[in-house]
Amino acid sequence: MADLILERVESEADRTVLIHANESGPLAVGVATDGVNYLCSGCSRMVLQSVYLRQFLSIVIRCVQCGAIGATPTRVVGEPVPAYSVVAPVGQYMIGGQINVPGPGMFAARDAAEDFAFEVGARYSERANRWAATFPSGTSPTSMRLIANLGRNLLGDRFDHFNAMYERSERHSTPQAEHHRLVSLIRYGEKVANQIQSATRRSQVTIDANRIAELYMAVEMFHRWRHHPAWPDLVASLREPSHVHHTVMLMALASVLADAGNGVGIVHASQSGTRIPDAWLAVDSHRRLDIEIKTPQVFSEPRAALTFESTVDVIEKHVLRAGSARRGQILQGRPGVIGFGAFHLGQGGVELLERAAHEVLRRRGGRRTHIAAIVAVEVTYQTTDIRSRTGKLIATNMQPVLQHRIALNSDYTQEIPISTDRPHWQTMQGAQRPAP
Repeated sequence: MADLILERVESEADRTVLIHANESGPLAVGVATDGVNYLCSGCSRMVLQSVYLRQFLSIVIRCVQCGAIGATPTRVVGEPVPAYSVVAPVGQYMIGGQINVPGPGMFAARDAAEDFAFEVGARYSERANRWAATFPSGTSPTSMRLIANLGRNLLGDRFDHFNAMYERSERHSTPQAEHHRLVSLIRYGEKVANQIQSATRRSQVTIDANRIAELYMAVEMFHRWRHHPAWPDLVASLREPSHVHHTVMLMALASVLADAGNGVGIVHASQSGTRIPDAWLAVDSHRRLDIEIKTPQVFSEPRAALTFESTVDVIEKHVLRAGSARRGQILQGRPGVIGFGAFHLGQGGVELLERAAHEVLRRRGGRRTHIAAIVAVEVTYQTTDIRSRTGKLIATNMQPVLQHRIALNSDYTQEIPISTDRPHWQTMQGAQRPAP
């Protein structure tokens, strides 16, 4: 068990401060047999005993005995704050007794937790919601042009490169079948905006709602994750046309998990020569679940209707491969989650993926007991009819939506939970009082 000295700080202003007033023992005692002891930065008495290295995050501790002010490790950008953490608002908390910490759960300053929620765009973050409100909404020509322009900005000078390839292909006698997906969506969005703009009151414009929904969702995901340290790498991935679907789905799946209260991180450091997952879920201060994203071509606007058995076959193949000890990204010693991204499966599509995922886990869950769950995410849209007072259909509006389902593995052998409902942060209880 290593002894570490708290980092000395000069001021308690605008910080979460625990006042260590217990003269006979530590402020808190944990259960980490392979953890650390934190010592007062002034008198070196034990302040936190047998805790995990980053179990107390961005917390200031003042020692009544010597008056020294020290701080636990500060949250770094991109570091998740898990579900079920205890968070403490800014203020001073007199701790006269001893806090017994029963497990590896995190104890974090509220500001650190809020910063995390903002970085991942979590719906329970007021700052994230204010930022989300700046994204254009609706299917007016103005909105579509704004979104298309945001997409152009993401690609930068590469837009002109891929757009020129697109135009050369279209002039060819045998046009290229596949183009850069985001470029194709941007071009289509601008085309539809022009069609709606020039339409007369009596004419109707029919649009491909699937393509518009995908354009909106792709650009919105980049808008949402703009404040996360992984954002530059996510944008850079767009330079490879084959990466577009995978990158969008990575952010989409991370978003639905974050909105459910999970502490999600995105891998954005290059580690050549190693098998690494796409993201991870911090369960507490000590344990994590790796996340691997799959975007099978057959789940992207399928040309033929998917059957239950064909869907099971696709999911089963990827689960066995990703969870393989020899070739997979989710290793036996590192439990994980496998996510499947889909686009435009049609009515009941995400429910089909969910049923197929449960069937795969029924068949194979016992052989992949380190796979905690399969998560399915689909980009699609919903429509709303606008009718006159007499019931005549005037127009149909569409709204892009992101649907998801989580299939838990009943054979999963580790007690590492996933939050599937809502944020579960617990606010520290107790009277705040000024320093003596």
